Amino acid sequence: MFNYPREEIHCISARLHFWLCQLRSENRSMEAKFQDVNRFAPDYLDRANNETSEQAEIFRYNQNLKKIATIRSAIERVKTGNYGICMFCGAEISIKRLMAMPDTNYCIECMIELANNA
Repeated sequence: MFNYPREEIHCISARLHFWLCQLRSENRSMEAKFQDVNRFAPDYLDRANNETSEQAEIFRYNQNLKKIATIRSAIERVKTGNYGICMFCGAEISIKRLMAMPDTNYCIECMIELANNA
C-alpha cells in the first residue's frame, strides 16, 4: 500500500464495511419479498404491476450483488496492503478518488482510458 494517511484508510475501511452491511440488509429485505407468496394479486392489472415492480427489484438485487463483490474486493485489498494500487497500471490511486469511490480498482487516467476503449 502506498503511504496513505492511516486515519483516511481507516475511514475508508469503515465506510466500505458500512456500505457492505447496507447492501446486504437491502438484499435480505428483497429476498423476503421474493419469497412472499401472498404478493400475487388476483386482478391481471395488479399482477402486471407487481411483475414490473419485481423485475425492477431483481435488477436492483443483482446490481447490489455486483457492488457487494467490488466492496469485498476493496476490503480484502485493504487487509493485504494492496489498497490504492491501480489494477491496470500499478500506479497510486489518488486519495481523493479513493475517498469519493472507495471500491475503485483504477486510477482516474486508466478509468478514462478503459471507458474510451469500451
